[in-house]
Amino acid sequence: MEDQKQSVKEPYDEVRILAAELDQESATLKTLLQNLIKTQDHASRSDTTDAPVLSGTIVKTIEHIESITKRIKQLLPLIASEQTASPQPEGKTRRINPADLPS
Repeated sequence: MEDQKQSVKEPYDEVRILAAELDQESATLKTLLQNLIKTQDHASRSDTTDAPVLSGTIVKTIEHIESITKRIKQLLPLIASEQTASPQPEGKTRRINPADLPS
């Protein structure tokens, strides 16, 4: 994925790649949280638990999601300025209002 990011020239393309990565990280986080719940349930019946390892992985995943979100927010003004500066061919116009996006 890093090689793809470096070869991307257009902010819109980078946002599309980041959005796909964000979807993947969100799915990973959901799975990790489900596993943590199962681990906690199992831990209540035994002396060992993987909760600390899962918790650390969850924190790292959340931090990665936050960094992706921050980068997308940085790219949105570039996309908006490109679209207003140079008209797109018909059918290619796409306007993004940062206020409409979740924070």
